[in-house]
Amino acid sequence: MVKISRKKEIEFDISLLSLIGNKIKIIGSKNTNQIGKKGIIIFESANFLKLEENGKITSYLKKDLIFEMLYKGKPLNIDAGLLFSTLQTRIKKIK
Repeated sequence: MVKISRKKEIEFDISLLSLIGNKIKIIGSKNTNQIGKKGIIIFESANFLKLEENGKITSYLKKDLIFEMLYKGKPLNIDAGLLFSTLQTRIKKIK
């Protein structure tokens, strides 16, 4: 059995999770107007996350975002640029 670091284990877990339905807060972005935005992920494509924020739907470019969400009950900061492609494609690449 190969031993991996806790950080790598979390990155692997996150890459195999559906992000849809998770509440997130944007904590870093190349576009400073996006920082602090909160919402629920309603759609994930290869390059974009769509959030519902107070009844309004907004698209955000993954490669530009760092967001915070709960992972196993604790806040976790995620670089969305590392979540390449869609969930289905990420799972296929692992198999």
